[in-house]
Amino acid sequence: MQTIEALHDLLNYNEWANRRTIAALKASANPSAKALRALTHLLISEKTWLLRFQTEQDSTGFTFWPDASLQQCEALADETAQSYKAFVSCLTEEGLDAIATYKNSKGVEYQTAYRDMLMHVLIHSAYHRGQVAMAIRAEGGEPANTDYIGFVRERQP
Repeated sequence: MQTIEALHDLLNYNEWANRRTIAALKASANPSAKALRALTHLLISEKTWLLRFQTEQDSTGFTFWPDASLQQCEALADETAQSYKAFVSCLTEEGLDAIATYKNSKGVEYQTAYRDMLMHVLIHSAYHRGQVAMAIRAEGGEPANTDYIGFVRERQP
């Protein structure tokens, strides 16, 4: 499997896992504020990283921990998933070696290969989905199973 194919698969997994996480929060009688905060962070981060690919985003002073409703998170998750699919569908294997120049929230400029940025987005999101799951469980709720193997098993005939 080529890297582009693997990235498409991982982006599909990421979308699946985000949707399951949102569904778990919706199913909660009293959604955890801590869980919603972590979910908002992961989704705004996904969007900001995408902007870094597309526009050499200067994130100086940007807050990656804004407040958002669950409905806003759901809309952002849908929008961002589609945007990542469109972005990656235009890339080639060689295109993954392209370098993006961007500034982080502290104003520090970086130059990073697309492939490394994409892997960061996917791993960062998985990390924060774990935080969401812990917060949901801490408040007596049932977190979503977002393990990659669950995604794979669900797709098998």
